[in-house]
Amino acid sequence: MSVIMSTVTVRELHRNTAAVLETCQREGGVIVRHRDGREFKLVPAETAKPTKAEWPDFKARARRICPEPIPADICAKVDKAIRGE
Repeated sequence: MSVIMSTVTVRELHRNTAAVLETCQREGGVIVRHRDGREFKLVPAETAKPTKAEWPDFKARARRICPEPIPADICAKVDKAIRGE
């Protein structure tokens, strides 16, 4: 089964690149015809769907490192030490 593709000229591709690429995406390809009769097939590349980045579970990591919450008085002492007091 042959797929009918639109035919565009090199000049049309040059002047209306975005429109030709949209046609290529919509129809699965276009044929670009050169003035001397040569023809080229322009087809969209196979691209993978973008995936959402998987972030690590920071809460679980923090619980593994320090299962018990740090007492407030120790946090205050550490803060003072960091400030140089």
